[in-house]
Amino acid sequence: MPTEAEKLAEQKMREAYAKAGINFDAVASKTQEQQKKREQPPPQPQTTGGFFSNVTKIFHRQDEEQAPAASEISGPVNVKHEGFVRLDKEGGLFQTQNLPREYQEVIDKLNATLTSLGVSAITQKEAAMVLKLLPSIIGKSSQGPPPPPPQSRPVSDHISAPSFNNRASNVPAGPHAELLNMIKQNEVTIAGLRNEKNELNKRLTQAVQEIQTFRAGQQKEQSELQSLRNDVARLRTNTAGVALESEVRAKIEADVKSRTAAVESENLTLQKKLNALQQELDNTKHLLDQERDKNHSAQAFNLINSGDLPPPIFSAPPPPPPVAGGHHPAGSIPPPPPSFGGPLPPPPPPPSAGVPPPPPLAGGLKLPSAGSLKPVDRTAHPAQAPPPVDDRNRLLDAIRGGANLKHVAEEEKRATVQASDQSVINLIAKALIDRRNVIKEDHTDNDNDNLEDWL
Repeated sequence: MPTEAEKLAEQKMREAYAKAGINFDAVASKTQEQQKKREQPPPQPQTTGGFFSNVTKIFHRQDEEQAPAASEISGPVNVKHEGFVRLDKEGGLFQTQNLPREYQEVIDKLNATLTSLGVSAITQKEAAMVLKLLPSIIGKSSQGPPPPPPQSRPVSDHISAPSFNNRASNVPAGPHAELLNMIKQNEVTIAGLRNEKNELNKRLTQAVQEIQTFRAGQQKEQSELQSLRNDVARLRTNTAGVALESEVRAKIEADVKSRTAAVESENLTLQKKLNALQQELDNTKHLLDQERDKNHSAQAFNLINSGDLPPPIFSAPPPPPPVAGGHHPAGSIPPPPPSFGGPLPPPPPPPSAGVPPPPPLAGGLKLPSAGSLKPVDRTAHPAQAPPPVDDRNRLLDAIRGGANLKHVAEEEKRATVQASDQSVINLIAKALIDRRNVIKEDHTDNDNDNLEDWL
């Protein structure tokens, strides 16, 4: 079974032959036929004292450490040399020990040639073929000088493998011609493999550079793609936030509108209720004012009729002119009326028949007659009368209680009463003034009239 190294070498040779335009199978079949022919050892020339005239076993495997013994080599009885040739485990070329000079020179030249061609190792099949051809090579060299080795020349990229048709013209005839042909073919194959290796190295370097550039671009694109993904995720988050904010804002605006409408509706309802209550309050207040005015009018009327109401303050008339003679008759000037805030005098007793009428006023002042006065309607009261002040209530309470009432000892000036139709007290005071004026006029005109008729 061929080893992996042999298979690899065969594959490389096939590729090199294919590049050179040579049919490898035809060459291999022809080589095998020639090898079969050469398996029969050629007739050995008669030599004196030659070694390895009939080599039966020279080549050993790499794992064999023992060299072939002299008994395994046919030759003269006087041969006492023991030597071996094998493949070097480290270098992969031939390794010799204790060989004759001729064999040693051939092996050394072969190793040097293979090394110069860049061959670092050969297969076991190639080594066996070389060892089989070695006796014939040595026999030829003993008959004459060995042929010069082929000149090594630089192999270019465009060198083609030699054709087998003109091998006889390029390679000298002899038992080692096939070996030289194989070496030359291997040289061409190795040169092609070197060129192919260099080309593959260039392509590999270029491919590595392209891969590195592609990886750098891919990493850059991946980073840009990741950045774009992050931007898209951020935009989606922002869009979701904006949508949520818009939705929340719409809900808040709708809630505010609904609440505003509800508040406005409630305010309108409350305003209607407030207006109704205000109207009802105004009506009630108006009714209370009317009722209070009626009560005040009734109380004032009762006080006037009972005579308990004190005389109101009124303005004093101008002093009367002096009476002729420089003196006043006794009883001609009535006592001054008490002040509005002073104590009330006791009511005058009813006049008797023997009491003379009061003298007329000084200066001949005449009071208006009763017919010229307008009758006082005690039930009437102003429709738009303002509410009474607190002084009236205090005055009425003081009158009813009789507290702090005293007589007036000296004459006071009469206060001027300002008649106002909008005040109940002023109306009452005006009515009292008119009543007193009527009473005085009645006393002046008719002494026999009774004052109680006016009460």
